[in-house]
Amino acid sequence: MLVLFAGLQSVPDDISEAAVMDGASRFQRFVHITLPYLTSLIVLVLIIRLVDALRVFAKVFILTRGGPASSTNVISMEMYRTAFRFNNFGEAAAMAVTLLVVVIILAINFVKIANVEFGS
Repeated sequence: MLVLFAGLQSVPDDISEAAVMDGASRFQRFVHITLPYLTSLIVLVLIIRLVDALRVFAKVFILTRGGPASSTNVISMEMYRTAFRFNNFGEAAAMAVTLLVVVIILAINFVKIANVEFGS
């Protein structure tokens, strides 16, 4: 929310004022002025939230250890079990690399869908 709030603060006031003078409604100003300025920030926040959602290991491990009956099992918990309970480090590493590839593909798709360019 702080990133989006900071993005809202960076929207130029003169463009919004010009749109008001031209007779644009609040909705039109939001869709045609504010939203294009915030698109790259929205994509960035979505990618950060995606990565954060997939690395929820610590909370699950501390609170439930994946139980009862694997009802709170997540991908990272399964990687941990595979590596340290079953001593199968190669399979756990393969699971981690697969997860990394999935996250990269999703992030690239977020950027392509939003048609955003990061950097210069």
